Amino acid sequence: MKKVRIALDAMGGDNAPFAPCRSLEFIRTDHEIEVYAVGDDAQMRKILAGRPVHGVTLIHCARSIQMGEKVNRRLLHDDETSMSRVLTMVKRGEVDCALSAGNTAGFVGLAITRLGLIEGVDRPAIAITLPTVTGGRMLLLDVGANVNAKPRQLLQYGLMGRCTARKILGISQPRVGLLNIGEEQEKGDDLRREAYQMLAAAHGATFVGNIEGQELLTGKADVVVTDGFTGNVVLKASEGVARSFRTLLRREILKNIRGRIGAFLLSRNFRDFARRIDYAEYGGGILLGVNGTVIVSHGRSSARAIHHAMLLGRKAVRERLLEELTLSLAQG
Repeated sequence: MKKVRIALDAMGGDNAPFAPCRSLEFIRTDHEIEVYAVGDDAQMRKILAGRPVHGVTLIHCARSIQMGEKVNRRLLHDDETSMSRVLTMVKRGEVDCALSAGNTAGFVGLAITRLGLIEGVDRPAIAITLPTVTGGRMLLLDVGANVNAKPRQLLQYGLMGRCTARKILGISQPRVGLLNIGEEQEKGDDLRREAYQMLAAAHGATFVGNIEGQELLTGKADVVVTDGFTGNVVLKASEGVARSFRTLLRREILKNIRGRIGAFLLSRNFRDFARRIDYAEYGGGILLGVNGTVIVSHGRSSARAIHHAMLLGRKAVRERLLEELTLSLAQG
């Protein structure tokens, strides 16, 4: 089987270049991925401490985009940053996928500039998978690519989300929902009300209507659509709640000897639970709508999270997601 070639922005993220470089160690025994790590050669080699990593090529690039750097025209036309280079490699067909945990606005803007958009897409969306209480996973989009969405764009997100749920989650008939403040059709602002009508017309029986915040992870919908501002708030709030819950649970369990004994007996269950709600397990999101496979990883990503983002990229390429999205949008 042909290897999936991934261009990794080694200088992107709060923990860069340490976390991106350390993530390379996870692919030592993975013969399905070939990584091109783009960044400062001296820094990358120092972190890797001269240890050769199978399937990895280091590409020197002295400049990078900082996490808090403002996106402007100069930045979007700078070809000599690590973030720009990984996308250019996709454009030229040198790799199959680009991945960065760096400045999200910069990465999205550069992806649009370098790769262009699929026909039928006005603005791209970042789609992530989240665990549900039923034991499966669901897709939430957009979580930060487009904070000022229009109803037509939410309709496009629904179409792209359905296609992604089929290919990535293996759901044959994904149910689509619209994140809103109430179940009733007339709830929400003008954006939500107009988008409701368009989604209902496009998806028919597979549109399950409005999804309230507390229903997001119940499994009621396989794809939940929202604007990038709301989606990003939901994502970060969920991560904060998960971290707080783990902290509070640990504190209560360790209060007395009975709790400590119970924790010991249930240690494996607790580990499995912690893993399911850990953002590192989904690694990143797929930037849907650009003409290339692009993975946007969390800015705080650890080495393990970036490795999982690589696996997501590999799956998207293997499942030919880009081709399916292009066909799906062309058909409307």
